[in-house]
Amino acid sequence: MKMDKAQERVLYSKPGFYLVKGKKDTGKSTLALYKAMYLENSYCLYKNEKVLIVCKDESELYTLQRSYNNINSENKSQFISLFSTEESKVTFTTVDNLINETLKIYKSQLENKLNIKNIKIIDEKEEFKIFNEIFKSFKEKNSGNRILKEKYSKFFFEEIQWIMSCGFRSQDEYCNVQRFCRAYEKGTVPSSLGKNSIARKTIYALKEDYISHLKVNKLINKLEAIKLLTYEVQKESTYTHIIVDNGEQFRKIEIDLLISMIKTSPYSNFICFNNKENDKCSMGWLVRSRKLDSLGYEIEGKNLNLKKVYGEFKSEVLRIKENTVKEKVFGDDFENANIFMEAYDYYDLRHNRNCKILRDISNFDEIILRDISGEEVVNELKSIPVYNDIAAGEPIMINDELEGNFYLPEYFFKGVKECFILKVKGDSMIDANIDNGDLVLLRKQSNALNNDIVAVDLYGSATLKRLNISKDGIFLMPENINYEPIKVTEEGASIMGVAIGILKNKN
Repeated sequence: MKMDKAQERVLYSKPGFYLVKGKKDTGKSTLALYKAMYLENSYCLYKNEKVLIVCKDESELYTLQRSYNNINSENKSQFISLFSTEESKVTFTTVDNLINETLKIYKSQLENKLNIKNIKIIDEKEEFKIFNEIFKSFKEKNSGNRILKEKYSKFFFEEIQWIMSCGFRSQDEYCNVQRFCRAYEKGTVPSSLGKNSIARKTIYALKEDYISHLKVNKLINKLEAIKLLTYEVQKESTYTHIIVDNGEQFRKIEIDLLISMIKTSPYSNFICFNNKENDKCSMGWLVRSRKLDSLGYEIEGKNLNLKKVYGEFKSEVLRIKENTVKEKVFGDDFENANIFMEAYDYYDLRHNRNCKILRDISNFDEIILRDISGEEVVNELKSIPVYNDIAAGEPIMINDELEGNFYLPEYFFKGVKECFILKVKGDSMIDANIDNGDLVLLRKQSNALNNDIVAVDLYGSATLKRLNISKDGIFLMPENINYEPIKVTEEGASIMGVAIGILKNKN
C-alpha cells in the first residue's frame, strides 16, 4: 500500500490516544491493519504485550482478519525490527464478544459489588416488556407529571438505554450532555428535551427506578454491569495497544471498557478509526463534533483527518485460490471489468455497508469481493434462488418461475436462514436506491417491522414497497413521488420477505 503523508503520519505516530476520521475510501480500515502490524513489530517489547483490534460485528471481523493475513504475509518484512517474533501478537474480536467474555470472567466481582448472589443479565428480548410494567408503576406514582405518556414509552426506554450506554454516574452528567442523533416520528416523543429540562430529570429518575426494580428481582442490564466492572478490569489490564475500527458505532461504555483494558506504558496506544459519512449512529459516542477529550479521561488525545479519497479500481493484481494470479485491468471504476466477468455493487441493508462483487461467468465456485479493507477471493458460498419479477411500480402477477441462482459469501447470512432474490421491475423505489432491473435479496418471513422494505403478495400480485404502520392503517409506501401509497387489509395481503440487500449489475 502506497501511503500519502496523512496516512504515514498515522502509521508512524508517537504512542498515545488518537481519533482518526475520514470519509469512505480514504483507507481507514486498511491503515488500521498496517498500524497493528507496525505496533506488533516495534512496540510489543515483552512477551505478554499484545495488540487488540476491535470491530462491531462478525462479518466485519471476518473481513478484517482475512485482510490482515494477506497484508501481513506480503508486507511483514518491511516492519521487522529487533522486537519482532514468530509468534503473532495481534488479536481480533467484536465488542459484543469482549463484553460477554468480561461478564463471564468477572461475574463474582459483580455479585460482590451489588451484594446479590446469582444475579442474571437481563435478556434483551424481554427487557422492553419488563420496562413497560415498571413505567406504568412509575407513571402512577408521578401522576402529575405531564410528559409521562404511554405513547412515549418506547422513546423513554431507548433514552434510558442510551444513558446506560454512556455510563453516566449522576443526573447532572445526563442533564448537561449534548444529545446527538435522535430522529423520531412526530408525536412519539416529548416536544422538548433541552439541557437541565424537567423532561431529562424525569427520564433519569425513571432510569434509577428501573435499575432498582431489576436489582430487586436479581436482574441487571448488560450496559449497567459493564459500568460497574470497568474498575475491576483496569486492575488486570491486558493489552498494550487497542485499535477500534468504525468507532463511530461504539457506545461510550464500550470505549470505557476498552480503555480500561490498556496497560499503563509509555508506549501504549488507543487508536479509533471513524467513518465520517456514518456519523449519525444513535448510540455512538464519538460522533459529529465530539473529540477524545469528551470521554472524560485525563489524556492528551489527538484528532487526525484523512482527506484524500482514492479511486476504487485501478490496474490491480487479483489473487485467485491456489496462488494463481490473474491480472485484470479495470480502468477508473469497477464497471470496466473484463468481458468474461460480471460486476455487481452489493448494498447490505442490515449493516449499512456496501462492497463490490466480481464473478467469472464460467466459474461460480468463487467470487472476488472488494470493500474498504481490501480484496479477497471467497469460495465458501451460499446459493440463493433468483425469481423473476417483483414490481417496484404497480403490482404485477406473481411469477414463481426460477430464473437461476446467485452465489454470495456464506458469512453474509449469519443469523439468516432462508433467503431468495427477486428481480425488480419498475421505478417506484428509486429513492431507496432500488432501480429497474436490480436484484433484491430478501429474508423469507411472514412478518415485518414498520419502515421495513417488504415483498408483498397483494391479492395474488407481487409488489416491493416500504411498510408503513400507523393509526390510520397499514400502507405500502413507494419511494417515488410519482406513485401513490397502497392501503392494505390483513385479508388482502401477505408478506413474502423483508429486503436485506440490493445487487446492482454494473456491466
